[in-house]
Amino acid sequence: MLTADIDFDFSEMTHPINIQEFDGQGHTIKNLDITSVYMDSLFGETALKISNLTVENVTVTRRAMGVAVILGKAKLENRPEITGVHVKNCTVNALEHYNENSRLYDYGYVGAIYGGGNKEKALNQYEPTIRNCSVENTTINFGIDSPVTKHDFFADVHVGGVAGSCSSIEGCTVKDCTLTVKSNSMYCEPFVGGIVGRCDGSIKNCAVTGTDLDVSALWSEKASSVGIVSYYFVSKASAGGIAGRIDSSETTEHCLVEDCDIEIGCTGNVRGGGIAGSTSSGVTLSQCLVSSLELTSDSCNDNPDEVYRYVGGLAGVSSGKIASCLVASANVVDVLNEDFDDSKPKRECVGATFLAGGSAQISKCAVYDCTSDGYLFSYFGSSGSTFTDCYLQKESQAGGDIKALPDEADWLGPTLSNRLGLDSHWKCEDGKLPTLTVSAE
Repeated sequence: MLTADIDFDFSEMTHPINIQEFDGQGHTIKNLDITSVYMDSLFGETALKISNLTVENVTVTRRAMGVAVILGKAKLENRPEITGVHVKNCTVNALEHYNENSRLYDYGYVGAIYGGGNKEKALNQYEPTIRNCSVENTTINFGIDSPVTKHDFFADVHVGGVAGSCSSIEGCTVKDCTLTVKSNSMYCEPFVGGIVGRCDGSIKNCAVTGTDLDVSALWSEKASSVGIVSYYFVSKASAGGIAGRIDSSETTEHCLVEDCDIEIGCTGNVRGGGIAGSTSSGVTLSQCLVSSLELTSDSCNDNPDEVYRYVGGLAGVSSGKIASCLVASANVVDVLNEDFDDSKPKRECVGATFLAGGSAQISKCAVYDCTSDGYLFSYFGSSGSTFTDCYLQKESQAGGDIKALPDEADWLGPTLSNRLGLDSHWKCEDGKLPTLTVSAE
């Protein structure tokens, strides 16, 4: 239990706080650099409960599996809990760990609140639940600086504004942050999200505002050639305003992404979305709002037949359900690199959609004032999706079960709210687009 604020004045801290339960009682720990080989974060992996704490002006620089300001990794048998923890004006610098034989130690997990680590549900190991936490004006950098230059070394990278990975997250916000993930020297797949890199549970009532995600996975190695066709080993990338990837049978709901910029440069397959880069078949996205989004996928491979790119205003790839969601003032772009040979077929360069790629079941969703400056596969969703009671602003973009609402009045106030079945989390004023109110519950 913390009874007063602590100012480290940038003095050396050589070991983490090893305690099972820590209550900060609303106090602040500030001005600390964490570089010790014995520390991946402020708290050690024995922590079970961390609550009611603010951490300011802390820099963490580590080469390890799980790195964070608060808790890098944890013993997962008892599902740790992190509640009411706030990170402000901090920096996390992480590099992938590899051993002296240049073989990768493990995957990378990085976040401001929690890093992450491998878990085994068969052994009843679950990652922390994170509630009512916030991250503000914080920078997270992840870079693979590995001497490995062969495709048979592979690493997943999980980076999130709150957590690299988690089992459940609710009532969390990320504001005015920058997440930069660079992996150019080896074969890998980054999962990057404004809230969480990869989640295998529910995400509820979370918001990401004024935040930039810059993802670069540029590894490429020619594998073989058959006639005029060449085959390559290439990296992959998944990025989303809330999550890079969601794997669960639960619902992601009441999430807001606003005034954000997501850029994905990759030599291989890309999945990028305003809410999620990709989701598993059991995931439902419900009652979510994406507003003022810039989402760009820029392929860096000169062979388009090797690349699948799915980018959407809500999800890059979704095979689950999407309901009662709104995308407003988004620019979704899939850039064909200038090195592409225009004579080659681009059937596998799926490109951008205003809503979602994949084979989602989409109902009561709307797209307002959205544009695309790049290669647009379809305006609303890929051909594998189904649509029920969905709406666009422009008549030229409508068709089939996607209806046009060219009259501005149809988009303002309770009219649209009723069409989409929006609930009490939304604010619907006359003469204005509905807005989603996200706050800790």
